[in-house]
Amino acid sequence: MRILEIKTNQYYIMMKRKFGMLGLLFLSLTFGACQDSNENEIIEPEPQPPVAMGKDTTLESPDGGLKVEISTEGNITYTVSHNGVTVVNASPVSMTLDDGQTWGKGSTFIGSTKESVNTTIDSPFYIRKSVNDIYNELTLHFSEEFRIVFRAYNEGMAYHFESERKKNFKVLSEEVDFSFPSSFTMTAALSPGATDTWQKNANNSYENFYQYDIKEISGGCQLAMLPLMVKCEGKILCIAEANVKNYPSMFIRKMPGNHLAGYQQERVRSAYRDGSYKWPSEWYKYIASCEGSMTFPWRILMVMDKESQLLDNDMIYKLAPARSKLFDTSWIKPGMSTWDWMTAYSLDGVGTPGIHLENYIYHINFAKEMGIPYITIDAGSINMWENDFSYDSCLKDVIEQARKSNIGVWVWMEAAFFSDVLEKAGNSTFEYIFRRLSNDGIKGIKIDFFERSDQEYIDLQWKIAEMAAKYKLLLNLHSSPVPHGLHRAYPNILAYEAVKGQEHLKYEGGRNGDWITYDVTFPFLRGMAGPTDYTAGLMRNASHSKWTVNHDRPISKGTRCRQIADYIIFFSGLGTLADNITTYEKEKECARFLASIPTVWDETKVLTSKLGEYISIARQNGKDWFVGALNNRTDSRSLTLDLSFLDSGTYEAEIFKDGDNANTDATSYKRELITISDSRQLSIEMKNGGGFAARIYKK
Repeated sequence: MRILEIKTNQYYIMMKRKFGMLGLLFLSLTFGACQDSNENEIIEPEPQPPVAMGKDTTLESPDGGLKVEISTEGNITYTVSHNGVTVVNASPVSMTLDDGQTWGKGSTFIGSTKESVNTTIDSPFYIRKSVNDIYNELTLHFSEEFRIVFRAYNEGMAYHFESERKKNFKVLSEEVDFSFPSSFTMTAALSPGATDTWQKNANNSYENFYQYDIKEISGGCQLAMLPLMVKCEGKILCIAEANVKNYPSMFIRKMPGNHLAGYQQERVRSAYRDGSYKWPSEWYKYIASCEGSMTFPWRILMVMDKESQLLDNDMIYKLAPARSKLFDTSWIKPGMSTWDWMTAYSLDGVGTPGIHLENYIYHINFAKEMGIPYITIDAGSINMWENDFSYDSCLKDVIEQARKSNIGVWVWMEAAFFSDVLEKAGNSTFEYIFRRLSNDGIKGIKIDFFERSDQEYIDLQWKIAEMAAKYKLLLNLHSSPVPHGLHRAYPNILAYEAVKGQEHLKYEGGRNGDWITYDVTFPFLRGMAGPTDYTAGLMRNASHSKWTVNHDRPISKGTRCRQIADYIIFFSGLGTLADNITTYEKEKECARFLASIPTVWDETKVLTSKLGEYISIARQNGKDWFVGALNNRTDSRSLTLDLSFLDSGTYEAEIFKDGDNANTDATSYKRELITISDSRQLSIEMKNGGGFAARIYKK
């Protein structure tokens, strides 16, 4: 029904232009005969043809708490208020094209359509198995062959442009502006800022610590990455984007006064290979080359009263491109994976370090014993050159041995390789690569070193996702731009990096990094954008002050229980177990619990949480609930968790909690079996940099 409604709005414009009211009468008769059943959808009244409105209009959220006031007089602007408090003053919306037109400035408004939607999104590979999608929508139509669509949700608002053009065109710039009514502070991950141009700073690994409650971005051409949080007028705001396709990702710049503005990197004209990377060296004077008829990214502003509500906001997922109804998902199997790179491709007392069959038979046997569906073989298993690749001498034997045990094999490849294949050999060779990988029994590809978010590399991710899905290959995208919903359209993407994960703890550079505070920050912001391959699960643990570098056997910052809880707090369809397999064999109690943690969920409940200080979440899979909690590094903390969401009956829990001396020996922990009280209140204690994990099940 939703698809019919969208098309009908377009046809109303076309029919009215071509045939006047007679065309509208024909359309209404045709539309009335069309039916589309969806038992999860509440059908709203039929949309009406575009009607003229005044120069100002108001769009409200379904609960009436959020209001978006839109003005079409001269330049298009929007204003946002929440429960009577203005959070965004009149802010311009425009897009400048290569033919001299600027959509949104002096454009000829010809009418609007409104509709209300109440539907349910099936989300089997997410933090909940279904998402309620409830909003009011206003579409503004303009004679210059474009529309602007505004949506108001209870939890925020969003808008985007839609082109109705027949001919292709270029976008020189897009004006995305947030004008706040008073001074504000911002919490955001910033680009490294090591270069003197905006374009170069937009190219990075997207693995950066957060800056807290800042008022300025002082690093020259530094950019803030999305999603980011703003505190203004006593409200919590979050700026994000979704449905980025055939277009560059957006960053944020701090402007004079109380303004933030969007920045999109210009389209790359030429690039050069630098080892595993493909860096831009020259840019066009426009940001995107566009098809005549297309939809542009959603610009999102979430509005709430508490930081903890960030953990339960589904707007990016809701506004992401929908999965095709023809997409067969039966072959997609989320789950855990062993990994070799973090511990230098070596096992304690077994085999020779490196990519050798003996080592991976050990991985396979361990995975089979623990019920883990995958092993990941990192860099070195595949040799790539300009238009083709070859396998390491033992890889096919590893794949065959894994197949016999029903274990899938992931391999590592470079984004620049796929870019080169498209550029130099074309689509047929590009498809051949995926077909060959699939035919040879590989189940997933970990593609690394994207490190770009311009139009070309965003398109590259879409093409990779589509071709991988065609040949039933799973994906883990590393050094990638922050997700913006591609995994909803292609759920074979089980994880992205775009997070400052524990890989950095292999190196001396990890010494001063505050991962403990970062861990109780990024789930609120980066976490809402999509699944995160953080690579947790280290069994060597130390406090921040006692941490030392160990390249081959990395040490985590924080307690052992923190490493376990990470897999509950950090959502990822692929749970990468970062430590050495022989280490897990020595720590079987922890390893068995880790292996039991699901990677996708039926439901998620946010418990008591505060950004940068602590976080606690409960997630359901089947009949079991898993509860995770993390603490910052400055104080021990006691929390009382409300488990009133549990059904009636008696529940028991297997818990992992910090040991009494975990502040001095971070490996110290206790495993206990407890009964959940009838009050459904669970009191927990965490040490500095500590954690808590539990599996709750009905007795």
